[in-house]
Amino acid sequence: MRVIFSDMDGTLLNKELCISKRTELALKKWTAEGNHLVLSSSRGVSGILPVIEKYKLDAAVIALGGAVILDHSKNIMYEKGMTTEEMLEVLQFVEANLPEATWNVYTASKWIVKDRSNPRVLKEVSVVEVEPTGTDLSDIGFSEQIGKVLLMCDSESIERMESVLKGHFPNFHICQSAKTMLEINAKGSSKGQAAEIYCKENDLELKDAIAFGDNFNDLSMLETVGHPILMGNAPEELKRRFSRHTSDNNHDGIAEVIEK
Repeated sequence: MRVIFSDMDGTLLNKELCISKRTELALKKWTAEGNHLVLSSSRGVSGILPVIEKYKLDAAVIALGGAVILDHSKNIMYEKGMTTEEMLEVLQFVEANLPEATWNVYTASKWIVKDRSNPRVLKEVSVVEVEPTGTDLSDIGFSEQIGKVLLMCDSESIERMESVLKGHFPNFHICQSAKTMLEINAKGSSKGQAAEIYCKENDLELKDAIAFGDNFNDLSMLETVGHPILMGNAPEELKRRFSRHTSDNNHDGIAEVIEK
């Protein structure tokens, strides 16, 4: 029995934000043979479950870049996030030092945004097909864990912002998930850590695990499993770090590997 951990955007989903029929059938054959499938995404839970339901996949979930794990029955089996105080400290620093950034705050069930009308927020809504739950941070309960802070900015600013934030918050896990998106997670909260926890809880061997990814926020997951596979649309810098590549997300890269 083995397990596949698959990123979603740019990996499992094609440019139409759909799973192709070939890839859908390959994944269903994989799980029908008793293997595990885990969709591992930076999306919130509400942006992942509709995809599973639409394609009737037998899949567990790693959401918010590793902050939340749902089992196959969609019950929370693990959650690790920032405290409310830590989140507010990050936002205060961003407002004071990186005013060009638009922030988003996620919990397991909420998506709070700075500005609903921001074009980047509107684009994210169109991608995940889910509306933010609000704009008021007081809607987050004091005891709730903050799964992720997402910053949206221009591509020209993102590397500088990443450097500044890593210098000021060395204990957080900070990485790019797209050319205009920067993710901030609690220390120890990553896709790689979540994959390790999932395997341990399900008596699976990491050395037998397969991971598909296409971007830097997949790096920890790719480094953790025994069989990391990069999509053809991944950045060249990542391709130099991993020897096994497959076709891009628009040409059934995942199905190609499973069928072999």
